[in-house]
Amino acid sequence: MQKLVIGIVLPKKESDFVSGIVGEIYKKTGCESAKYFPPHITFFYDVQEDTDKLEEMVKNAIRGQTSFTLETSGVSYFDNDAWSSNPYVVYVKLTKVLELTEIRKKIFGALRKANVKFRTHEEFIPHITLAHDDVKESDFDKVYSIANGMYSGFSFKVNEIVILRQLENETWIVDRRIRLGI
Repeated sequence: MQKLVIGIVLPKKESDFVSGIVGEIYKKTGCESAKYFPPHITFFYDVQEDTDKLEEMVKNAIRGQTSFTLETSGVSYFDNDAWSSNPYVVYVKLTKVLELTEIRKKIFGALRKANVKFRTHEEFIPHITLAHDDVKESDFDKVYSIANGMYSGFSFKVNEIVILRQLENETWIVDRRIRLGI
């Protein structure tokens, strides 16, 4: 079965900005893990379900949910020891996340009800990943400094939930777009 992620991708302008930070981190440290994804917010990963069925589940779970705006508030990190031998995830913090959290709860309930297998972190920290999995302790200060130095606050409107699919070359693409407000 293919690897799937449910989440939100950033609009083009904000995506290009975040991709620039990710590219600079890669150029100066070799940390490439976030290069394979379009800039996004992950709700659930390693989702094991037929894409058509998954799309219908998500559509039904978020029916009536309208668009909303998310704001960023700086760069931070969390310890990722449980998922990786390299312990840090460096990310852009999000604020005003009530709608985001509510949508995630609705989708979580739909996936559980349908007995869909997936992975998620126990504690949901809404964020946009800049570097993960391959951030070595010796590179952490440099990665964090690059991210912090390039970051400037931004906000963006969320109009859709997406299903991302991993290709054979490990790149992730948007497979399905599920519009809000339908």
